[in-house]
Amino acid sequence: WYPNDNGLFITLGLDKKLKIWDTNRVKMVDEYEFNNFSYSAHMSSTTSTSIIAIGHENGDLRLIDIRTGSNSHIIHSHNKKGICLVKWFNNNPNLLASGGADGRVLFTDIRSSHKYYMALDRDNILTDNQQVQSRTTSTSSIAHHRGVKSLEFLPDNSHLLTLGIDNHMYLWNVNNGQRLLVNYGPILTDSIRIITLACAQMKHDRTKSLVYVPFGKSIRVYDIFSGERLTTLNGHLLPVSTCIYNRLSVELYSCSDDILVWAAIKKQQEDYELSMKTQERRHETTRSLGQILNRDQWSDDEDEV
Repeated sequence: WYPNDNGLFITLGLDKKLKIWDTNRVKMVDEYEFNNFSYSAHMSSTTSTSIIAIGHENGDLRLIDIRTGSNSHIIHSHNKKGICLVKWFNNNPNLLASGGADGRVLFTDIRSSHKYYMALDRDNILTDNQQVQSRTTSTSSIAHHRGVKSLEFLPDNSHLLTLGIDNHMYLWNVNNGQRLLVNYGPILTDSIRIITLACAQMKHDRTKSLVYVPFGKSIRVYDIFSGERLTTLNGHLLPVSTCIYNRLSVELYSCSDDILVWAAIKKQQEDYELSMKTQERRHETTRSLGQILNRDQWSDDEDEV
């Protein structure tokens, strides 16, 4: 969706076309045709730009300015295996993350003549700043074995979650490219090409964040910084591909071949925040967030190992 208003949105199809639509008239207003297939397109959430980033199967990163119609800016960042995903930074209209079929995750500054300024490395878990800096631009840096399935920036704009075909989900510091030692366990998503994660930040504690992860026909809920699996949501009949969190209505939307709205997410969050509101209740309550989430009909106790 166009960040300035909801009257415009974009779609990307296997017909090698990007189309721009007028929501109010339900009509296409512009389209761009490419020579190569594209699997991901993203419009920046900042209101100061109108640039769409597109990742092509040949490894090219294309930028389209919908105000001028220009689509000639191409960055040759990934190899010929192709780009699976592109994602703008939440707080900077010039910085872009891309994930390739080769398992690489690159950060690009579109103002620069360089292909990228940082490459995430799964082995970059050092704390020495000089060593970290020396590894971030290496051409051999790999974020995931095989391809990248998901890129999701956290609301704090300082961290990034990535999910790969290797069934691993990693948490990264976007400022230095360092991987944080958080273990989420295996995430099995073999049947879905691209996965959309949803992140939610707790109002009472800005350091507490949750991620909703499609896992087969269910959705797993994790504490992002501890890696604790809090609960599992069930309801879909086919594998889930997408989760979207609406922070205004505190609702979670999930998509398979059907679409579900998990409205009770709001009630669960309010319960947890109420239990943590005062110091007295912090001492009185013994229930964790996971216990509160697990109390309703979405939990799957039999799924616990």
